[in-house]
Amino acid sequence: MKIDVLIGQLFKNKLKEKKLIIMNTRIDNPGNLENSNRTSFLRKSLSRLLTVFVFIGLLFVSCDDDPIGTDDPDPEPEVEASFTADPENPSIGDEVTLNASGSSVTNNGDIEYSWTLNTPEGSEAELESETSEVTSFPADVAGEFNVNLVVTANGASDGAAESINVTAEEEISSDISDDRTLSSDVTYFVTDEIEITAELTIEPGTEIYFEPGTGFELPEMSGAIIADGTEEEPILFSGTSEQSGWWNGIYLRESGNALNQLNWVTVEYGGGEEFFQSGSGNVIVGRSDETSSIEITNSTLRHSESYGVWVNSDSNLPGFEGNTITENDGAPVNMPANSIHQLDATSNFTGNDDDYIFVRSGNDIDAVDVAWENLNVDYRISGDDSIVITDGGLLTIEPGATLKFESSAYIDLDEQGGLVADGTQEEQIVFTGTTEQAGWWNGIYVRESTNPQNQLNWVTVEYGGGEEFFRSGSGNVIVARSENASINISNSTIRQSDNYGVWVNSDGDLPVFEGNTVTENEGAPVSMPASKIHQLDATSSFMGNDDDYIFVRSGMKSMMMTSRGRTLTQTTELMAATALRSPTALR
Repeated sequence: MKIDVLIGQLFKNKLKEKKLIIMNTRIDNPGNLENSNRTSFLRKSLSRLLTVFVFIGLLFVSCDDDPIGTDDPDPEPEVEASFTADPENPSIGDEVTLNASGSSVTNNGDIEYSWTLNTPEGSEAELESETSEVTSFPADVAGEFNVNLVVTANGASDGAAESINVTAEEEISSDISDDRTLSSDVTYFVTDEIEITAELTIEPGTEIYFEPGTGFELPEMSGAIIADGTEEEPILFSGTSEQSGWWNGIYLRESGNALNQLNWVTVEYGGGEEFFQSGSGNVIVGRSDETSSIEITNSTLRHSESYGVWVNSDSNLPGFEGNTITENDGAPVNMPANSIHQLDATSNFTGNDDDYIFVRSGNDIDAVDVAWENLNVDYRISGDDSIVITDGGLLTIEPGATLKFESSAYIDLDEQGGLVADGTQEEQIVFTGTTEQAGWWNGIYVRESTNPQNQLNWVTVEYGGGEEFFRSGSGNVIVARSENASINISNSTIRQSDNYGVWVNSDGDLPVFEGNTVTENEGAPVSMPASKIHQLDATSSFMGNDDDYIFVRSGMKSMMMTSRGRTLTQTTELMAATALRSPTALR
């Protein structure tokens, strides 16, 4: 109970007591009390009332509104120090403002601020004030400025600290003809097309921004770009505007320098103008008649207006692994067929407008053994040309890979060139068209190769059978021209040809043919000479084609033909179907 309520109650009780005494007096001595006794009584009553009022006054002076017996001291104050720096990423010449107004204090009292500044070597910067809520310092050199703040209030204190990295800005506007190192303490802005004819080393953490239409170009062997970053401090090549194609990219025109390297690097917003009809992309390697090379590892190439990487004929990516090529307006990579094996499955090629590796045909895989890995995107083979494997070279397609062929494209095995497509039941290999249309591409042509490694196992070949190969017939798979050729086909599906599923010429062989499905073709499943029919097996299925029979070609006949006074000699095979079709001349 509060003290004023208690006093009020005591006062009321005292009045009741006096009233009761007076009433009793009147009852006990009605009309008989003497005046002296009445006077004495009144004096005593007034004295007692006066004593009560004095006691009440003293209580009001000495007491407050707190409950009786309760001791409730002020809670301990709490302080939380914090501050902001503006700008967050200052450059040399900026004035950096430090603002501690975000610090919080309970039970507001007098707040004291104490700032300290530790500067990098060579700096003469000082704080404008060491005790105010808001202060500042000049960013006079590049490096880390360490700021500490202590906030004190009501006997409590708290601290906050931050390292502010000040960078310098420098313009690159002229060619680099002497060895040079770019430092992470400086932010660089490229304002022109820069030729590099010396060694350019770029430190980890360095950032380089390119104005529109600019780029780096290495026109000769002496030029090298050495950009070796780290996971914690990657190197950045970017545009002054975040717009695809804003700058042209890094162009290794004629530099096969072994020092060329992009490691833990991001290249973005390039792919603007084409370099000398050499293609466009964030990174362009080589010219049409020159050899260039560069290692690209652990790097990100993104936001190109064209390809992420373009590699020209006879140029190389001797080291390519752990990269991410994404968010480009074209495909992630454009490369010739004889360089595709340099791509690796540890890299990510997804997230582009065209999610496939663009394979430019017309460059032979000559006398080398290479493998195309199962990447996380398909291979797309350019049209109207061929991937030629020749002179004993060997192309291995890894299980799970998909090759899509543009119109009229094909694979050509010549001069003992070999093809190993050895899939599994779980990871089959697919050769198909970029359009699901019978005859869209020409097929796999084993022209003059008896390479014992030639193999199609757990493979699907579909939508081929377009154009006839040098009067060798047409189908998804064509074996032999005028020379011996052979290939093993097992556990595979051959379908949707515009003609035959498999065409085997007179000197062709299928040493192994088992467990296959040849179906949905617009001709017969197989066309073979009679001498090779025994190579087909009964474990395979030949049903579901427009012509459901095996077409057996038999006999050789020399014919003398006379036309307008000229004598022509033509050798042709006669064909006979098992259904006793009429003989038909080979086209």
